[in-house]
Amino acid sequence: MTETIKNYFLLFLHPISSANSYNSAREGNNSWRYRNGFFNLELSEVILISWVFVFISGIYQLILMSSFSELGRSVYFDASLPDFAESFITTGKQMQVFQILFQAIFFPISAWFYTKLWALVIRFTGKLFGYEEILLYKESREISKNALVSNVFCLVPIFGEVLRHFYGLLHMFFGLKGNLKMSNMQAIIVLLVPVLFVGAWLILMFLNLFMIFA
Repeated sequence: MTETIKNYFLLFLHPISSANSYNSAREGNNSWRYRNGFFNLELSEVILISWVFVFISGIYQLILMSSFSELGRSVYFDASLPDFAESFITTGKQMQVFQILFQAIFFPISAWFYTKLWALVIRFTGKLFGYEEILLYKESREISKNALVSNVFCLVPIFGEVLRHFYGLLHMFFGLKGNLKMSNMQAIIVLLVPVLFVGAWLILMFLNLFMIFA
């Protein structure tokens, strides 16, 4: 387990080296990192370690919510509020707590879907770029799996969520370049595919509503 945790943090700290080690191994030039398995973690191992960070993040988010709630009540809410305002605030807090608990408890399922979705995106765009199906299947799983190490940033207060998403995309960018030898433009296009799909869906929804109410 200690070796697995060390490999996880090496993967987190060295996104470029990890991608290049996979590529070197595929070309028959095994680096010491790949040969000793430093970056060859199983998906279940990556999810399990990432889950710890997400769970810790959920705990201190709940503690911060409770602390700020008590502070706000003592400083600003000495005067009684209308019933609808109290109800609105209480409902908002309950929804926040539910969201935090949901993310922490069901993280393994959401992480599994995350890797499968990104692997599908990489295979779809890789076919358009002329890559072989067998190579895309193997490397897409590695690239999407390795991006989960960005969950270390869940431990960073306030900006942790933004850093987590950014570093996850950065990890995939280097993975696409190292594992699949994509150009900068090709890698950027792959990362933009989900945005383009969502944008196209929103445009279609807007056009449908416009046609209905026109």
